[in-house]
Amino acid sequence: MQRDLPDFDTLMKMAINAPEQLDALRKEMAEEIINDAKPEHQQRLKGLQFTINLEIERSPNAYVSCMKISSLMHDSMLRLRSFFDENGVIQDITEQPKTSAKVICFEQSKSKLRA
Repeated sequence: MQRDLPDFDTLMKMAINAPEQLDALRKEMAEEIINDAKPEHQQRLKGLQFTINLEIERSPNAYVSCMKISSLMHDSMLRLRSFFDENGVIQDITEQPKTSAKVICFEQSKSKLRA
């Protein structure tokens, strides 16, 4: 069962005054999410979390780690898009027939125009 994330102000205070505690919370919550996932997805999620933890440890600051993790996610999405393109999935979605609609303009009432 996942616990609730503390509010923003609490997280900000932890980041300033107790960064180790914030990092421990991050790791605990990530572990809870992985444990709550379907068993067939847990190994892949553990691998992803390992990669994320490694990037965080290697980075000189939080901004750099955020940018590196964002780049990893972007690369993953590009690989997924490429897979879809190669297998015709994207093409099937974009080739759906387009529907048209008639736009009806409503006149404003005279009483609203005077106000």
